[in-house]
Amino acid sequence: AVVSTQSRSRGFHKIPGLLTSIPGFEVELPTQPLSEYLEPGLTGYDLSDKFLSKWGWVLDLVTPSSTRSCCFTKGYSVKAEGSGSVLQQLSDPSESVGQLSLDGFSGNGGNNERSMCNSRLSKEEFLEHMKSLRLRFFSPREIARIHGIPDSYSFPEVLSEKQLYKLLGNGLNVSVVRLLIEKVLLE
Repeated sequence: AVVSTQSRSRGFHKIPGLLTSIPGFEVELPTQPLSEYLEPGLTGYDLSDKFLSKWGWVLDLVTPSSTRSCCFTKGYSVKAEGSGSVLQQLSDPSESVGQLSLDGFSGNGGNNERSMCNSRLSKEEFLEHMKSLRLRFFSPREIARIHGIPDSYSFPEVLSEKQLYKLLGNGLNVSVVRLLIEKVLLE
């Protein structure tokens, strides 16, 4: 994976109701679309047919325009269920193969791209449909960006990609941690 050292500007927006259990706590967190965190032209992270056949029914799909993802765990890219979202690169889902009947999950204001579905497609048709969505894993750098780690930070070159996923897995967004520490220490 290419690790960019270029600094990126992140916009911040107020999220009402977040951390309301802390009296007087107003927080600004990034709510940018995932496209702001992606490495352009990234290759080598596509999901294999074997992975899609085994885990395709439980993947959490997000698009570049999504403003949420599931928590990334140390099992990301190895397991699928509950280990983090995968990116749907197909910009127009109507171009995909087959028709899926999604269960209409209510998360994210009714705009949840989760692929867990009740489908009438055969396994082969489902695999073709999932392949047509051009699904890929997030790179370690993209996950680091989502966690608020600046591009100026470079991971030790001796770490393998698998080790980077484990390192970033279950991590916390550094912006959130910074805000919480400031709140606790400064008030």
